[in-house]
Amino acid sequence: MQAKQENAPIEWRLHIGAHKTATTHLQDILAANRHQLAVAGFDYFPRNLVRQSKLASVINQNYWQTQRPYSRRISLEELVMPLRSGPEKIIVSEENIIGNSAQLLKGLYPDLQSRLVPWSSIMDERKTTVFVSLRNFADVLPSAYSQALRDGSVIPPFRHFLAFWLEKRPKWSQFISRVREVFPNSRLRVWTFDEYSENSLRIASLLGGVANLKIIDVPIPRQTKILSWEAINYIEKLDPRLPFLERRQRILDIASSTVESDPFSPLNKFERNELADYYMRDMELIRSMGLD
Repeated sequence: MQAKQENAPIEWRLHIGAHKTATTHLQDILAANRHQLAVAGFDYFPRNLVRQSKLASVINQNYWQTQRPYSRRISLEELVMPLRSGPEKIIVSEENIIGNSAQLLKGLYPDLQSRLVPWSSIMDERKTTVFVSLRNFADVLPSAYSQALRDGSVIPPFRHFLAFWLEKRPKWSQFISRVREVFPNSRLRVWTFDEYSENSLRIASLLGGVANLKIIDVPIPRQTKILSWEAINYIEKLDPRLPFLERRQRILDIASSTVESDPFSPLNKFERNELADYYMRDMELIRSMGLD
């Protein structure tokens, strides 16, 4: 592996998700406070800017293409220059760095480490803080399944994933350990969806590096709301061979026409309690890891 660049920004604050932990709402709060963050010395890259620039793909290609001999690795400063607005301390919140909602369902992002290595390879880990947000398995699994369908993923029925989770029991504590392996010298900070729900502005201020962000009324994003039972049933019946763009348009039409139906809630009481209990035991493991 080539040596890391020495001209990385003074500080990197990298929020990698997970999905369905209010990441979009958090990003909207930061975007609404972008000027205040800039005045305090933090350059926040809004979600749309990150995705339109394909920053994650650019950083990924920069790493894997330069594994060949004599290839020049582009510095992080060069890669993010088109997104910069001035301050040296940079904030990125992008859950798609580690995968998508379907990959959360498959065991908390099986490709997590290979997706993070291109970022860690050009960051000064000692000047980087990685932020992770978690959620109760009983809530995150149905929500991730709904979002995966909304995104156009062709995946097995929900019961397939539920059986996998009840048998294999992927853990957030293992997820955090895998992040630590990629960023061994970085600070790692963690919060839960419940903590965010109780005080979203406090969490946004924590990620933003500013003591008190302004209170801005940011609505809950409609595009991340859990689908209805009716919508799920229609989407599951779509022909999996449909071209992606046609599939996505049909899903959007279904979602908009079934918005008043009962929300998707596939777990019975026993399943919900089992997942919630297993999450609580996992949280005890996380508390013993000495994280912030």
